[in-house]
Amino acid sequence: MEKKIYDFLEKSYFTVTNINLSGNTNLTVDIIKKLEKLKGKNIFYIDTKKLELFFNNDIRVEKIKIKKEIPDTIDIEIKERTPYIYINYNKKILIADKNCKIYANYNEYQNFDFIILTISDLKLLRNGYNILELLPQNLKNIVSEIIINEKEPEIILKDGTIFKIDKDVDREKYLIGLKLYKKLKLDGKNIKYIDLRFSDYIVM
Repeated sequence: MEKKIYDFLEKSYFTVTNINLSGNTNLTVDIIKKLEKLKGKNIFYIDTKKLELFFNNDIRVEKIKIKKEIPDTIDIEIKERTPYIYINYNKKILIADKNCKIYANYNEYQNFDFIILTISDLKLLRNGYNILELLPQNLKNIVSEIIINEKEPEIILKDGTIFKIDKDVDREKYLIGLKLYKKLKLDGKNIKYIDLRFSDYIVM
């Protein structure tokens, strides 16, 4: 009886011929090649939990779910990390997601209109994200770069205007700074920087 069951399970009827991949658009070629290797294997011998663990170890993958559809299909749903910001660190441009996770190089995500976060130390990465979370969206839309260092953090707008800031600048100050910036631009003023670190806003 056991032999009959074994012979039944070993039939080519249960050989994987279809792999349905969903939930991503930017998977790199090497990951796709690894998935293709599942074809030709007996579906009962594929350990989906082990596969999920393997692909979860890839830093580009945020989440993966793999399930079998008897007799010959494997369904794979991958949630790949979504690029959010460029990180300028140690003379390299890297990519990070919204969860502050660096996971790719610039050449994988070129020509995106992301803010550049320039940091002198990886320990300052979270500081940059904290600033991003405070920025009103209409200010964030015109930011080119945020420079984070131990002394004088700065926000550089797309027109070159600099917002001088520190850890005490809150969302309300950013809103006031943006309002002041827009008024000065409307008046045709040439602005070098706006200093938000003090109660009296200094404009140069």
